[in-house]
Amino acid sequence: MTNNSTIKVGNGGAGIVGFVQFMFNKFNEVTGSNYTFKWVTSDTEETLTGLAKGTLDIGWPYAIDRVCKDYAKHTDSYTEPKYIFRDHFVLVGPNKNPAKLPSSSDDHPHVSNDDVIAMFKTISEGKNGTVFLTRNDMSATNVLEREIFKMAIGRYPDPDTDSWYLPLTGSDHYPDTT
Repeated sequence: MTNNSTIKVGNGGAGIVGFVQFMFNKFNEVTGSNYTFKWVTSDTEETLTGLAKGTLDIGWPYAIDRVCKDYAKHTDSYTEPKYIFRDHFVLVGPNKNPAKLPSSSDDHPHVSNDDVIAMFKTISEGKNGTVFLTRNDMSATNVLEREIFKMAIGRYPDPDTDSWYLPLTGSDHYPDTT
């Protein structure tokens, strides 16, 4: 790879918020290199497939267990995965707060796992028109969200039967820009 090559990076959320571009701008600045980086919008499965097929140069997938299992099948396709960072998710809703979830005036509120499960249980009750918008795409984020609901209500939510669990449609879950 020459010093002015394009490097294709597969990732979802970190690309959407501009973190991928920030990291590569910083890399070029610190190393004095002039690489061009192209962010390829992809979920974990698409990233792993791109690495295995050689259509991506770098992958920042989620779901470490899934990534390690896939690597065991593709040791000849890409390097051993390294755990580099963790996402922090937030639960956001309308100002009127129809679910009546607890709120905080803290700039960076943190809640316990038990509190998260309790909030998801409250959402699942669907009171006052409360809904949960889901990507419903079996991405790493969607799998985690479903697991939290299972802990809260004893089963996975079903967009076909749970009126409060609404799937996004189209490209709503992967915007083209931040």
